[in-house]
Amino acid sequence: MNTPELYGWLRSLFPAGRVIFLVRDPFDTLDSYIDLQKPESWNERFADNLPANPENRIRHAAELIRESMTAAMDAYEMHPENQRLLISYEDLLIDPAPHLKACSELLGEPVDQTAIEAAVEKHQFKKHKETGTLQFRRYGKAGVWQQSENFTPEVLRIANEILGPLRRRFGYHNS
Repeated sequence: MNTPELYGWLRSLFPAGRVIFLVRDPFDTLDSYIDLQKPESWNERFADNLPANPENRIRHAAELIRESMTAAMDAYEMHPENQRLLISYEDLLIDPAPHLKACSELLGEPVDQTAIEAAVEKHQFKKHKETGTLQFRRYGKAGVWQQSENFTPEVLRIANEILGPLRRRFGYHNS
C-alpha cells in the first residue's frame, strides 16, 4: 500500500493485520522519482503539480520519500514482531525464495518450495520487456543511483541533506 497518510492507522484499523515492509535505498528511490519526471517517461504527469525550479523539485521528491518511508517504518514498528516482516530490496534481489517463504509464513499461508521457485522463475526481471530509463521497470537492481546521470553533485548534496539520516536508519551508508 503506497498511501503513507494511512500508515499510522494500520494497527488500530487492522489489529490482527500483518505488515511486510520492503525497504529500498532512498537514493535509488529518488533516482526513480527523478526519472519518472522526465518528458516521455511512463509517468511524466507526476511532475505536473511540482515546483518548476529543478532544485525545488528534487527537494520536494526527497521530502516525499523521507515522509513516506518514515511513516512506513513507524507503522511497521507499531506492530508486534510476530505480525511484521522487514525485507530489503537488495536481499530480495539476491535470493527472493526465502523472502517469499517468510511472507507466506507471516500470513499463515504455507506454500511449498516448488510453488515458490515457480513464482521466482516466472517473475524474473529479465523476462520483462520495456525496461530501462523512463520505464516503469527500470533496471531490477540496487545501487543504480551511484552510476545514474540523475545524481549530479547538487542532487547528491540535497539527497544527503534530506535522505542521509533515513539511509543510516535503514543501514545504508552515505557515499
